[in-house]
Amino acid sequence: MAKTDRRRQSVLGVLVLAVVGAALSVGIGAGVGSDDPESSTSAAPASPTPTAKPAEVTPEQFCAAFLTFVDANSEFTSRLDAASGEDLVAVARSMFALPTPLGMSPGARASLDQLVAGTLPQVSQTVPEVTVDASPDPANDAEPDQAAFDAYLQATCPA
Repeated sequence: MAKTDRRRQSVLGVLVLAVVGAALSVGIGAGVGSDDPESSTSAAPASPTPTAKPAEVTPEQFCAAFLTFVDANSEFTSRLDAASGEDLVAVARSMFALPTPLGMSPGARASLDQLVAGTLPQVSQTVPEVTVDASPDPANDAEPDQAAFDAYLQATCPA
């Protein structure tokens, strides 16, 4: 179990660094896939997600969902294939649909959305046959606060 925790902690550290780098070079604020006209013309299978959206999320539920995201990103990064890319997009979609967890500030939520969105360009660039149709909820429009997100992760999902 300790090996898995160390792996997740390492993956999380690499993931945060990768997203910060991507944010600086790509400009996440423009939106995922905004340069690709096909990403905005995808069919509407995203409608089942809002009906399954819980009213609130506990920190423990968030941690479980976040670790699922970290695992999906790790799997995609190691395999770089369509199946793992589709899984990562599906997990990203579920992360965006998740309500802001109890105790998480709006700025921390915006940083979470940036982190998740920052993983998706690699999917579309590496496996173009995968439709990247996941994007953050525009209602979560706070200024990102990476320090608040890091503090929330440390308190909620300790390694």
